[in-house]
Amino acid sequence: MKLHYSLAALNTSFQNITESTINNDISFGMYKHSFIAVNGNLVISNIQFESQVEIRNGYDIKFVDCVFNNGIILSVGINADVMFDSCFLLGEINFSGHQQKNLVVKFHECKSDVMKLKLAIKFANVQIIHSEFSEVECIEKSTSLLIDNCEIDKVEVDSESHKNLKILDSKVTSLRVTESENAIVELICSEVSEVFMSSFFSLFEILSSKVDNIHLKLIRKKSVLRLSGKSEIGLLHLSNCNGIHVDMKYAYINELKLDEIHGASDLSIRNIKKLEYLELNSVSVPVRLSHLMLKKLAISNTEFQKINLSHIHWSNRFELLSARAHSNEMEKYLDLVETSRELKQYFTKKQNEFYAETFRISELRSHFYYLKSLIVSRHFNFLQFVDWLVLGTNKWFSNFGTNPLLSISYLLGFHFLLFLPLLILFNPNLGYSFCLNPFDENCSIAFSLNLLNPIHSLSDIDGNKVYSVVDFFMRLSSGYFIYYFLRGTRKFGRS
Repeated sequence: MKLHYSLAALNTSFQNITESTINNDISFGMYKHSFIAVNGNLVISNIQFESQVEIRNGYDIKFVDCVFNNGIILSVGINADVMFDSCFLLGEINFSGHQQKNLVVKFHECKSDVMKLKLAIKFANVQIIHSEFSEVECIEKSTSLLIDNCEIDKVEVDSESHKNLKILDSKVTSLRVTESENAIVELICSEVSEVFMSSFFSLFEILSSKVDNIHLKLIRKKSVLRLSGKSEIGLLHLSNCNGIHVDMKYAYINELKLDEIHGASDLSIRNIKKLEYLELNSVSVPVRLSHLMLKKLAISNTEFQKINLSHIHWSNRFELLSARAHSNEMEKYLDLVETSRELKQYFTKKQNEFYAETFRISELRSHFYYLKSLIVSRHFNFLQFVDWLVLGTNKWFSNFGTNPLLSISYLLGFHFLLFLPLLILFNPNLGYSFCLNPFDENCSIAFSLNLLNPIHSLSDIDGNKVYSVVDFFMRLSSGYFIYYFLRGTRKFGRS
């Protein structure tokens, strides 16, 4: 039988081991029996096991630099600890019978050449440390599973009574936990690409870890989700949960989706950095949101009275979105108009003018895009076109009355770059030429500052009044932009 490559260099020292009962430490051998029984706490090293081997008896056993070609069965009689140190595991690992709950099975610096390492383990504490496996699957009842300083593609736990899963300082591509009632799941200082949980867990804690995608579905009873320690989460999605307590703080979350949250649930989300997107869809439980910076909010079928917002920094590019699907653009924006109006009224009743102002702008913006969708689809009348034009100029020139600097910039830009050159060009008898000295009374720069007044007077060098079409539009634009400038400076002083 060909030796595994990890043992090939030791070929000259190898022997065939014929005994199935081992009384002393053994090393450098080929083992072909289907079971191994040991008398005493032994160390077995540099052994290649050809067939699936059943490990029996009740002593501590340590396997060092061994190769298991066809898997391992830990038998009924095992009630002591088993350690696999620097071993290659090329098959499934199964426990038969009912072992003691304090049994420890430890894999240290082990590797697997197969795609899946299946752990069918009953009532044992499993530790996988500094090991590399493609896939670890726990399909039986076990007390705990510790993964420490490992790189594993997939971890799957579907035991009905798995008690504790801890992933520490490890990299895992996919973590899936289902039907693991009352389990405690901990991610500490680890990196996980995807997490899916659908079970009655007792506690799911993420501490100082990085996770790209988390989906918690059909969570019932009193489950606790705790997120802290500057963890970084790409997407966290909770759906169809009834009786979940969520406590998130001091973390970085890019997207947070809360979908169908009911029952005795309670959500507390605070001190979250980099929250790009928050979705609340059919949420009927208390939600406390504080010390957040929001860029996008999608909300539908949610009771606003149960949402407690405080210390929210609305991004300069804040956008209200709809959390439901719509058949067309017009329906979507009408829904957003109604949602914005309800939120504006809700915060106005709470005398929170700052938040009410945010959703006043959102209401105007949504109505603008609703009218735009009517025009694009050619289902509009003349008055709707006029409303779109009024809202459009409001949006373009002042961001709906919230940006006075934008208004004053347009005022000076139109005035100096368009109207003033045209006025001098078509009225040379004014006696002014364009120059850059604002202290020269004959300079058009100083002259134009007077023309910023919508009720200015305009005369030529002989003192005769000048009537000009350009001057008419100059007066009109000055009054228009000055109105938006003053309106923007009083955006928080409206009754």
